[in-house]
Amino acid sequence: MNQDAAIRRIFAFKGRFGEAHFYFACHAAFPLALTPDLLYRLWANFQTDSYGEPLNIQWMAVADLLLSSLCEEVGHELYEMPLEIRNALLQELKQNNRFGASRIHELAEFLAVQVSRDLDSTDIDLRDYAESQYWIALAYIKPGRVAEEIQIKIKQLKLDDYTERRRINLLVETLSVPLRDFLPKLLPIIAYPQSASLQIKTFGFTSVVLDKNGQKISEHQYNAKYFEEKLGNGITLEMVEISDGEFIMGSPRVEEGSLDREKPQHKVKVASFFLGKFPVTQAQWEAVAELPKAKRDLMKNPSTFKGGNLPVECISWHDAVEFCERLTLKTGRNYRLPSESEWEYACRAGTTTAFHFGDAISSEFANYRDLVSYGNNSKRLYRGETTPVGYFNFANSFGLYDMHGNVFEWCLDYWHDNYEKAPNYSGAWTIEGRDSLHILRGGSWNELPIECRSAYRHRDHPNGKYFFVGFRVACTPSM
Repeated sequence: MNQDAAIRRIFAFKGRFGEAHFYFACHAAFPLALTPDLLYRLWANFQTDSYGEPLNIQWMAVADLLLSSLCEEVGHELYEMPLEIRNALLQELKQNNRFGASRIHELAEFLAVQVSRDLDSTDIDLRDYAESQYWIALAYIKPGRVAEEIQIKIKQLKLDDYTERRRINLLVETLSVPLRDFLPKLLPIIAYPQSASLQIKTFGFTSVVLDKNGQKISEHQYNAKYFEEKLGNGITLEMVEISDGEFIMGSPRVEEGSLDREKPQHKVKVASFFLGKFPVTQAQWEAVAELPKAKRDLMKNPSTFKGGNLPVECISWHDAVEFCERLTLKTGRNYRLPSESEWEYACRAGTTTAFHFGDAISSEFANYRDLVSYGNNSKRLYRGETTPVGYFNFANSFGLYDMHGNVFEWCLDYWHDNYEKAPNYSGAWTIEGRDSLHILRGGSWNELPIECRSAYRHRDHPNGKYFFVGFRVACTPSM
């Protein structure tokens, strides 16, 4: 999230709930993690400003805040504010004439008392949570002591303890203002160990070209480079190399089913990256769901249609991001969702037609709701469920399977109603736009053929979970 998006969310919250709720949100930004119990105690202890004047905060402010767009649920009754929102609220608290620096010290003392009893807990997760909260409180009172404790903690870690390193790294980022004088000493020892070098391999595959009737008119043999990521228990993730290049993004007006949201067409330069050969499968999902948590809990088997080689579905955007972050912690490589432009570039694989097959699609080569024609294709086959990844044995010319149909795939970008002012590079487009919606691409087993086109854009709330939505992962590793 960028700072502009954070400010928009804060203003929307204040406009809806009023000044008293806004003041409560500013106080609630002080703890790193929030629970209903902690917030009720915060509400009970801070009902006046620094001059003793009442704030008139009603008790329902707790629920209103936790259910608002200022907070994200990261576990059972555990919430966090995105860093940009948290920083903006704390800045308001410090600069507001009714509070100032004295209120920060009051909050620090309050939080230190609240979590002190959990610092010696036998529950490791609870102890880590309490330690983080305690350092948050102490950083504003005794920053030198916190910096010293973090140094000691890091030096005690094993080199491959990625999860704990990430937790402390995020904590130091959060505390960059009170610890600013100590960052030169802290940052070098927090850095992650280097990831293992990649073993690049080559695989062969077949792609097809269809005529306007959906009939195969030619086959082509290609080779592509890839690497395998071992997830444990014999489960691997195959990542295909996508070379850098340039393409025209969006659809021309003459394309059947073309929509205004896919325009104007524009040229985009794409840097090289790796993309999953298939959508993430249920077997891969379960393997990663067993890894240590980055920020939020994951259901082990969320899918409606069961099968290890079926694509995982009923996955929210937040779930997909958590999957990528866990992979990053395990491997030391930068796993993420693809940007929307990366996804379309990879799907097209050098083509300019409606599908990478050509200007037609057929249920013989893709899984979608084949109930109406696209082009002159008259075949009809609606499977009504997902199919195993790679089921059709034909990839596009980059070596990617299931880019049309089977499951929609999440992308990183915020939703924009069209491509006006779209960037000409392949990074995620998160400037302006609607951060409450994220991009879905590729269509699904439940979509009509026009919704499976290379250029088709869909969107949904990042908490949305549906039996036709999955994802595939991208990676930009250092070689």
